[in-house]
Amino acid sequence: MIVCSVCDKMVRGSKFYTEPNGKIICDNCENTGLRCTKCKNLFLSTENRRVLPNLPNVAFHDYCFDCVNCQRTINPNEQFFQNENGLPMCLSCFEISKLPKCTVCQKHLSGPYLMIENQPMHKECFKCSSCFSQIVPEQGFFKNKANNQPLCSNCNLKLNGSKCGKCNLVIEKDGVSFSYKDYHRECFNCDKCGTNLTHMKRTLTDKENRSIYCEPCFNNNFLPRCSKCNNPILPQLPGTTYEDKTFHKECFTCGRCKRTLADRKFFKAGSILICESCY
Repeated sequence: MIVCSVCDKMVRGSKFYTEPNGKIICDNCENTGLRCTKCKNLFLSTENRRVLPNLPNVAFHDYCFDCVNCQRTINPNEQFFQNENGLPMCLSCFEISKLPKCTVCQKHLSGPYLMIENQPMHKECFKCSSCFSQIVPEQGFFKNKANNQPLCSNCNLKLNGSKCGKCNLVIEKDGVSFSYKDYHRECFNCDKCGTNLTHMKRTLTDKENRSIYCEPCFNNNFLPRCSKCNNPILPQLPGTTYEDKTFHKECFTCGRCKRTLADRKFFKAGSILICESCY
């Protein structure tokens, strides 16, 4: 007498199959019998079935009832849970699944973790996006202006830092700002004589804002010169103009008494200018 190992019914003249282990399976059970979700083998009449709630077609052998995460076999007397797909999970994996995930590596966060701008992450995952060194939040961090990714202080200086208007290198410490440009203190020098301008009362620039000068060099290079003494005419001591020539007021004098002719009536005698009193 041949009996099906699954349904325990006699196989009489119908088609049947012999498994590698010698078990006889009738044609009906082979085609319609419930199979283990893990090993895909049919359940024998002598084998216990572990089914999942609300999933009647999902069943496991006791030895196939493994946690979907850690692959550990869950014993029949052990509490288990189900993941979002309804598959079994052990208690440990279920508890871990309820933990927040690291925004960077997507792994669950167990133990202390960081909250960076409302984003949870492992301490070791909070890295500079440029040099990939770990960032210590207590020391402060910055962002790349191009992609909004975190930067350490060193990389921030390289990528976002102000550059010196003279040497074009990043200003790592305190600098000097002048005429919409920033400078290293040691680079803030007169382009004519090289004098450092950091503590100068006045610093001036040309019309194109290309060069910076100390006041004496600016005066010598850009101010009009007196036609008599050839010295610059300073803005705070305006001169006077006569016949397209510019003079200091004290240099524009009467040829006889030497008093200034600025704002006074005078006459010209040949090539000499004479005040009204001396005329």
